[in-house]
Amino acid sequence: MLKLVEVGEPLVLWSQEGRKPVELSMTDVYRAFGSDSTNLIQAIIYYYNGREEKTQSSAMRVLIDFGRLSQGLCNLTLPITSKEWQEFIINLYDKWLNRTHLSLKSRVDTWNFLRFSLERLRDAEDIIPLDVEFPRPSIRTALDEADEYKQRLLGDPKFKPFETPTKKY
Repeated sequence: MLKLVEVGEPLVLWSQEGRKPVELSMTDVYRAFGSDSTNLIQAIIYYYNGREEKTQSSAMRVLIDFGRLSQGLCNLTLPITSKEWQEFIINLYDKWLNRTHLSLKSRVDTWNFLRFSLERLRDAEDIIPLDVEFPRPSIRTALDEADEYKQRLLGDPKFKPFETPTKKY
């Protein structure tokens, strides 16, 4: 289990298993959200406090990706109104799933991990308004959405995801 030592740059988490502290650079989060970053980081750390060290590390790494991809989507602060939040989430979702250096499965899995954390910020922390909704992709829907952006040559058939065999028992 990791314990927060200090919020800042870098974020320092202390391993209670006797290993040395984990230092994570939160520069991208601070660049994206400015002064709102500390509240966001503390809320995420508070939620994952007491969870397994691997889960906590994953949460912090997804938070770093969240900050990196959020740059340019907001003006150094978190959105305020429901409309601003909803627009921000849709734009972030689009950027998140259109990254090409990760497999589609990784993009969907990390988005769902982030979505779960953001829903927590909406439902329990009052950082995100309650009426903001988050896309819930599955691999199949992500494949369908990715197919819409793929360029095909004239006459090429439209991609159809493989069918899951139905087996009767």
